[in-house]
Amino acid sequence: MNRIKELRKEKGISLKELGNEIGISSATLSRYETDKRNPKIENWQKLADYFQVPVPYLMGTSNHRDGLDLWAEHSGYSMESIQKEIDRLEKANRFNNENRQQRIGQAIENLSSNGNDEYSAILNLSIDIRKMVHEYLKPYFYNLDAMEKQPDKFLAPGSKIKLGKKPIFYDDMHPETMKKVDEIIADTALKLSELASEIRRQEQ
Repeated sequence: MNRIKELRKEKGISLKELGNEIGISSATLSRYETDKRNPKIENWQKLADYFQVPVPYLMGTSNHRDGLDLWAEHSGYSMESIQKEIDRLEKANRFNNENRQQRIGQAIENLSSNGNDEYSAILNLSIDIRKMVHEYLKPYFYNLDAMEKQPDKFLAPGSKIKLGKKPIFYDDMHPETMKKVDEIIADTALKLSELASEIRRQEQ
């Protein structure tokens, strides 16, 4: 049995009022409530949006009004870990007027390192720093892949390494300088990654 009537009564509205709100006739809604007619998927969604519940809960196939079980199933994170992250964010006053669905979504974003918490920010910074290596080296190298296969090859400015028909370095390149830059960036990225891991351990 679906929960349309239950949620409508909870809101204290009539079939006519509900119909006016979502653009479905009261007669059709009555048949939905008594399971005499099955709503089209778009009408299930209209009703779910109006009552602010997941479609499976409205249909009666899920007992989780906030859809936490479905979030867990699709994200790969357990309901317990998602709820724990929500509790942590609430304790840290990271929410403003977000509804339950938005809070669940933010918690999953954080767990997947895509959120706006301290751990995610530091971890993503370490990843972005590594990406920057290629961005900054592009103006100096013809062939980054070939350069990475010969990372210890030092050249005097003005000379070139030939790889087939294309040189790896530009003439004015100082490979030893760029190697040092690469090492500094790699070390910084590693330290940030270790810091992010330490933060995550402390939160658990």
